[in-house]
Amino acid sequence: MKGEANYSISFGKEQCFKFENKASASFLHSVDIASVDGSTEAMRSKVNTTIVDDRGSFAYSKKELRVEAFGGLTLRHTSSALDMFETINAYDFNYGVNARYTVPVLKLTAETNLTMYSRRGYGSSEFNTNDLNWNATLSRPLLKGKLVVAADATDILHNRRSTQYAVNAQGRIIT
Repeated sequence: MKGEANYSISFGKEQCFKFENKASASFLHSVDIASVDGSTEAMRSKVNTTIVDDRGSFAYSKKELRVEAFGGLTLRHTSSALDMFETINAYDFNYGVNARYTVPVLKLTAETNLTMYSRRGYGSSEFNTNDLNWNATLSRPLLKGKLVVAADATDILHNRRSTQYAVNAQGRIIT
């Protein structure tokens, strides 16, 4: 089950400013058969996960310049009636800036983004992290815009980790 609400408004002289907010909530009910070490009986395992997510941004755009500040928060609550299951209350949050500028005479566009990704409340220190990520791109159109040449630098600081979180119906954390 999932629901979401989105809101966006442009304002100011020449509509140069824009505020956006995207919020969602979801509920996942998982059922499976689980067994406990040392026991010959299997039991029904029911795991419920509720996720609330909110993302917002504030941007300024005028001619060749665009600057945006953004942030997001995801709350996770995972529980089960099984005695062996430990309830998880965790949250992920991120914030950062994006910027793009095109030099009109050269038609050269420089873009960059800097984002801090953070996680808290997980049972393992491998999940409770702060990862600062910086990307940059230089691009220029050729052949009247039919071809674009770009140089892209991703994760310049080498801090981004590829970690994903999920709890299956047996109450096991998957990475």
